[in-house]
Amino acid sequence: MKNNKQPAEFIPSDEAKKQGVCCTEEESFEAYYSDIDIELRRKAIEFLRTKIPPDIQVKWLALIKKYDGHEWFNHVYDEQIDKLSPKEKTFSCMYNPHFLLGMTIRNDLRRAGFGEKELGYHNLDCVYIYLLEDMLCWDGTTVGENI
Repeated sequence: MKNNKQPAEFIPSDEAKKQGVCCTEEESFEAYYSDIDIELRRKAIEFLRTKIPPDIQVKWLALIKKYDGHEWFNHVYDEQIDKLSPKEKTFSCMYNPHFLLGMTIRNDLRRAGFGEKELGYHNLDCVYIYLLEDMLCWDGTTVGENI
């Protein structure tokens, strides 16, 4: 599968359409590990390591070990949400990591030359969490599912 088309050319699969997303998690996984150039991934990972403080990286790695799949990313603000009053928790949607944190990471990647066009993939939303996971788990010596 080669889904490395620009947004105007990209057509979601039938399964993605059913899920209401541009690509399924399986399609994102395949694209990340087969469509995106490994050297470009390595550079993007190194860039992220310079942007995300080591103490945050340690917290995120603990979350990866605790939760399955990309579920860890939904828990990056758990500590902050736990401190909210019941009334404030009704607004805990502001802690949705996809928007504030995810958007910041995706925009930083784009500004650093690791956007959709450079990676050759139609949407960073589909692959940026894989970059984060590799940033946290990659030992720099192997190539494969965890680079």
